[in-house]
Amino acid sequence: MPDRPRTLPFRSTGGRIDPMSKPTSIKTSEDVRDRLRVLAEERGTTITELLEELASRELTRAERDERAAEAARELGVEYSDQVQQAGRAAWARIRAHQGGAAA
Repeated sequence: MPDRPRTLPFRSTGGRIDPMSKPTSIKTSEDVRDRLRVLAEERGTTITELLEELASRELTRAERDERAAEAARELGVEYSDQVQQAGRAAWARIRAHQGGAAA
């Protein structure tokens, strides 16, 4: 089966935040805002910079799938739905053993 490009519903930046994007607001509870303020202060940064760091660390599902497909190609494995499901199941088990949330 030939490789076909995967289209994304957004512009993938590989988890990087565009420094030229314009500011916006996010509504959240006072508790979350206060926690973000404490976390930012502990790191010597601002809430905005903290949120940018947190958002850039996490990959979207599409970005994870892109990277998994690339890794499969490098290993000479066809990245089928079956391989994708097996990979997700394996990571869910790993997370469960680490005490994290399953995917």
